[in-house]
Amino acid sequence: MKSSYCHLISFLESVSSTRVYFVCPVVLTTKNVVEQISNALLPNPNLSFHIVFVPRALQQAQRVIEEEGLYGKISIHEFSWLV
Repeated sequence: MKSSYCHLISFLESVSSTRVYFVCPVVLTTKNVVEQISNALLPNPNLSFHIVFVPRALQQAQRVIEEEGLYGKISIHEFSWLV
């Protein structure tokens, strides 16, 4: 049963046109995510990407996205909660 479950997940990822990343607003992490997004856009420019910064987006992380020329192609969100 487990192998069919993994196969289903793989199938769902391949047909989905939206990718969501939850990341800490660290420059190195943001660079890695932006590199993955850039590579994924080459063969399929119609993909939609969202980066959710936890707990908030920092200007340095947003600057990385701008420098890579992906600012309009990635939706930026923030997720924080009050305890």
